[in-house]
Amino acid sequence: MLLEEEMCHVIEYYKWHARWWDNHTPDREGSVDGQVMEGAKSYAAEQAYIKHQHATQLEEKWAAVGAQATIMHLQVFLDVSATQVSSIISPVEVEIVFSEDEDDN
Repeated sequence: MLLEEEMCHVIEYYKWHARWWDNHTPDREGSVDGQVMEGAKSYAAEQAYIKHQHATQLEEKWAAVGAQATIMHLQVFLDVSATQVSSIISPVEVEIVFSEDEDDN
C-alpha cells in the first residue's frame, strides 16, 4: 500500500508542476521586448508539456506495478501461498526514460 501511495504522490507532483507551469506565463508585457516575452511564454508552455508527459508516462508504466502490489497485498491478508500468487501474476519490469534535454527549473 505504501508503494501505491508513493506512486500516486509522484504522479500528482508532476500534475501539480504542469499546472504551475501552465499558470506561470509571464505577465510583464510592455516592460520587456516582445521576443523575450514570446520566448518566456514558449518556455513555460514547453515545461508544462514535459510535466504532463511525465505524469502520463508514469500512470501508464506504473499501472501494472500497482495491480501487482494490490495482488500481493491481498495475498498477505487472504493467506494465499506464494505458489498460487506466482501462477496468477508475473514479474513487471518498469523502465522510465525522460528526455535528456529536460530542464526542471
